[in-house]
Amino acid sequence: MSKPFPLLTPEVAACVEACSISFWVEKLTALRSLPVNPYEVEIRSFGNATAFVTRQAKDNGLFNRVGNISVDESEQLDEIIAWFRAQNVPCRCDIIPSHAHPTLLQGLSAKGLSQSAFHTAMYGIPHTGNTIPPNITIRPVLPEEKDTFVELYLDGFGIPKSVPALSYLGESIGLLVGRPSMHCLFAQLDKRLAAMAILYIHEGVGYLATAATLPNFRGHGCQRALLQARLAIAASSGCDLVSGQTGITTTSQHNMERVGLRIAYTKALWTQYE
Repeated sequence: MSKPFPLLTPEVAACVEACSISFWVEKLTALRSLPVNPYEVEIRSFGNATAFVTRQAKDNGLFNRVGNISVDESEQLDEIIAWFRAQNVPCRCDIIPSHAHPTLLQGLSAKGLSQSAFHTAMYGIPHTGNTIPPNITIRPVLPEEKDTFVELYLDGFGIPKSVPALSYLGESIGLLVGRPSMHCLFAQLDKRLAAMAILYIHEGVGYLATAATLPNFRGHGCQRALLQARLAIAASSGCDLVSGQTGITTTSQHNMERVGLRIAYTKALWTQYE
């Protein structure tokens, strides 16, 4: 008998967001551990909120933001904004609905931040027994295949390899291969490498992290197969919940819905513009 789908409570929403933040902290900690910290990564806590910056990628909001901020950190807004300003990086705050207290929102507005975008968080129950098409094979990435994993990621997202300023993107993915909390996977279509994805596991929650498919192999079910495989791995690892984050109404969101995930919440992104 399958588990009942969990109701979305503030506690479940907090678990969904906490897993995402933990993934990014581990990812950026790995990037910061490179000799001389070439991408100038800094991570800092403000109360229950976690802030991180990557100064060599200051225009990429995913690498420069505050997560888990709530009304409890309202008194620290000046300190948070000053810390980002000292890094010469725009301050961005990701606010989930259950943390959207008027005092916090009014404080952000008074400090010069404004709502800039939305982002969707998904959640669901891990399960096994999914049928993957016979022409698709899902397998782990071997340690010696790290460079191939990075190349597939870059090509899948159309990121040019010849631009030095974007090298942090590939390195941030390659450093995850072989880490105990990360399951890095390839999808092969008719025995040809076609797609990649990552499952991160943190405190009983499986996070459906980065996933990409090469343009020539799209529309053949590789991402759905990777989602099904990650749900099965999460289930066999004892996870009670899976989560993922995506742009609104994207193909990624639709794929997650097709394997049984639901929208947990749409969070608001607030950004400071000089």
